Amino acid sequence: MQSHQDDWDRHWADFAQANDSNPAQAYRQKLVLDLLRESGRGERILDIGSGTGALAAELHRFFPRAEIVGIELSREGVERSRITVPSATFVQRDLLRADDIDSRLMQLLSERRVVSKQVQQLRVQDGGSRVEHSRENAIIRRWADTLGDGGAELALAVLAHCRGRV
Repeated sequence: MQSHQDDWDRHWADFAQANDSNPAQAYRQKLVLDLLRESGRGERILDIGSGTGALAAELHRFFPRAEIVGIELSREGVERSRITVPSATFVQRDLLRADDIDSRLMQLLSERRVVSKQVQQLRVQDGGSRVEHSRENAIIRRWADTLGDGGAELALAVLAHCRGRV
């Protein structure tokens, strides 16, 4: 039995125009917009399977101040989306491969822990304290500003993991 994997980059290159004129797309967009209007929400919107950015463009039109993030499997879709809605953020991800992302995160945390231990050793050897609190506060602020809700807590957990107890 032969395995078949969709080639979404080719699909978007070949069928994007047909997709844009598909009445089912317009109906889905209307449903999403109606639900967002009814909820009174719309300041942060995640478009999973953002395709070529058609829904993101409509969302931007009705919610111009919204932070819109699109996640799309294909590179072609992401490139088209970035042209369609330059103010939004589009990333290429295979959401079915979350375990790969977790593995990369764990690897990065392991590397950060090694670097943190080395920096701490150098500080102590130079007669300083093991931990520089002003630096940690700057890291916590940056994570909170970048990640929003939970960012500060995540930074604290990462710092504690990497440097050990204070």
